[in-house]
Amino acid sequence: MHASLAVPAALFPLSDPLLILAAVLPVVFVVPLVFERLKIPGVVGLILAGVALGPHGLGIFGRDGLIGALSEAGLLYVMFIAGAELDLVMFGRYRRQSAIFGAMSFALPVVCGTSAGLATGRPWLAAILLGAVIASHTLIAYPVASRLGIARRLPVTVAVGGTIVSDTLALTILAIVSVGALGHLDAGGAVQIGLRILAFAAAVLTIGPRLGRFFFRNLGARSEAEFLFVLAFFFGVSALARLAGIEPILGAFLAGLALNRFLPEHGPLLGRVRLVGSTLFIPFFLLATGMLVEPRILVGHATVWALAGMLIATALITKFLASWACGKLLGFDRAEQLVTFGLSIPQAAATLAATTVGYQLGLFHSLLVNAIVILILVTCLAGPLVVDRAGRVVARRQMPTDPDRGGADRVLVPISNPQTASSLLDLARSLRRQDDPIFGLTVVPGSSSRPAAAVASAEDVLWRAIERTADGEVQAITRVAHNVATAVAMAAIETRCQAIVLGWNGQRSLARWVFGSVIDQVLEQARALVAVARLTAPLSTFERLLIVVPPLVDRHASFAAVRPKVQTLSRNASVVAVFGVGREANVDAVGDLGATVERHVLPDWKALSWLLATAEPRDLVLLLSARPGGPAWTPVLERLPGLLASHELRSFVVLYPPEREVPLEPVPASPRETSLTT
Repeated sequence: MHASLAVPAALFPLSDPLLILAAVLPVVFVVPLVFERLKIPGVVGLILAGVALGPHGLGIFGRDGLIGALSEAGLLYVMFIAGAELDLVMFGRYRRQSAIFGAMSFALPVVCGTSAGLATGRPWLAAILLGAVIASHTLIAYPVASRLGIARRLPVTVAVGGTIVSDTLALTILAIVSVGALGHLDAGGAVQIGLRILAFAAAVLTIGPRLGRFFFRNLGARSEAEFLFVLAFFFGVSALARLAGIEPILGAFLAGLALNRFLPEHGPLLGRVRLVGSTLFIPFFLLATGMLVEPRILVGHATVWALAGMLIATALITKFLASWACGKLLGFDRAEQLVTFGLSIPQAAATLAATTVGYQLGLFHSLLVNAIVILILVTCLAGPLVVDRAGRVVARRQMPTDPDRGGADRVLVPISNPQTASSLLDLARSLRRQDDPIFGLTVVPGSSSRPAAAVASAEDVLWRAIERTADGEVQAITRVAHNVATAVAMAAIETRCQAIVLGWNGQRSLARWVFGSVIDQVLEQARALVAVARLTAPLSTFERLLIVVPPLVDRHASFAAVRPKVQTLSRNASVVAVFGVGREANVDAVGDLGATVERHVLPDWKALSWLLATAEPRDLVLLLSARPGGPAWTPVLERLPGLLASHELRSFVVLYPPEREVPLEPVPASPRETSLTT
């Protein structure tokens, strides 16, 4: 007998997981590229691909099975990344302005959206959820503002902070409505749900950071272990939220907030999280969302277009009124009001999440889902366009306020010990701006008897350190030199680096030699900003930042270049304490560091020595120092690192401002020289 191949009666929709992956992944790869070439966000392309390939289109894919499971994971992933990427320090710094805009951009759409839902005959729960759908927004247009160079302007900061307020309130309403849809919900039940959400949020935001700090301090030596911990925590909190009767997407959002400080904006760990989400989970969620759309309904039902028009008009009008009113209160001009309006228009992540949950609970029918998808498509196109037009006006008026922030922000990291490479590269990432390069340097002694073998061995150490900690974002360079410090200084000039990160090996000797001769010579020869560090744990795990401001340190001509570095290092600390030594110390020299800043003026260096001796392993000491010969230099600055190094678990960073190039000015000719030349 001959074996026969069993051919399925109907090949589509695909049910074999292998066939689904083989068919979906090319779509995920090609469609966003095509739409971005057309100046249309890739998220719109994936939604439209779901419309075309889903059960109501060509019928190639269904929404159950593998796509359904990965779609739910993608929905949670969207909310987790939203919480992990929020700039909590920036929100704390401008919390009042952000709260005003967030409250306005939420309240107006909720009231108008709920009224519109009731006017179309929807029940109360569905109408309130519809208002929350319109009130939420996603910062799809933020990359446009960043490209125009206005990302740090107050209107953009207010819009980003307002996103925290509006999306958190929208998710809270979603959690309450989802519980109410399963049974009778009265005032007492709503209060009970609210208290349950508050208790769950308090538990996650209290236990999560402590668990993350313990893991990254003690167990996070490998990059794959860090990534798996983040996934386990994120999915675990989402599952616990469901068991607690709370919508899992709120749990995912809280998980992102809990791990926010451990996922630096430009660090490799957040890069891995984004990569897995953008290439696997989130595309399935977007495709599954598009599969909810029924093209035949769009063609044959004018009701869908009427609903879509009502939703679009409600969203645009209410968001514009919120931006206009908030702009008037905060003193924004017309262009700045339009920037905040454009940033708050797009409906994507939270809108898709609420729509999906509403459809699953039976609160939204297919006509309304189709109308909401049209709303998403229109707003995702309108938001970036408005920000681009108005942002160009704001950018043309913007004058540079800090000349030391111009140009690139490259960092050079000499690496000789693979064990300390991870902490030094972590510090280098915090000292640079986005996408500016980091250079890893290894110096081979020129006196080596076998220079070729020495170079190969040094490069092997460098590459192993880079591959383990940097995910290919660091450029490796090798130098052969008799003097290591000279090689470092020359490499900084050749690569045009504005900062050099040096590690201290922990060896203690006489106080004036505490940093070793190589570091002393680098400080003497290099003009770039120099950071000398010993870090016993990742930067994100320190709870307190103790900043030491010596007298007259802010009188340095290039101190303005140090200020943004201090502000960056203070982002992850829950408490920042600034200690000025002596009456001439300016505790305000470091600028605005956020809401939880303690400022103290100590009478003398003895008081500071006692304070530093009591520092704990969870504290990071940041010393603003000066090169010998500068107005702020004093011999005490050479002894302080020795005091810090007396405890082997203590971590510290010492920042030396850059030395500016002094332009040569023509010397006026003397009368005698003038007469001779004439």
